[in-house]
Amino acid sequence: MVTTHQVEEIQNVLTDVMFIHRGRIVFGCSMEELESRYLEVMVNPEKVAAARALKPMHERQVLGRSVLLFDAVDRQQSRHLAKCAHPASPTCL
Repeated sequence: MVTTHQVEEIQNVLTDVMFIHRGRIVFGCSMEELESRYLEVMVNPEKVAAARALKPMHERQVLGRSVLLFDAVDRQQSRHLAKCAHPASPTCL
């Protein structure tokens, strides 16, 4: 078991991931499912409205840019929205 706030730094050695909030498991799945199901995209500023139309499950700001988290979104559909896109991480390809 490993605890971290930086999953992307150790994701290559993980088999499963879970999130605990106030002592309760609020999310858990295999890394395989995480990488195939969820997508985090750092959206180009002029495309934020189009990205929001895809109904992200979460949005946050990083260095003045919007980062949106999607569940089961078509990856091809979301690629045109971003400069950077990677499963579960806002890292450039």
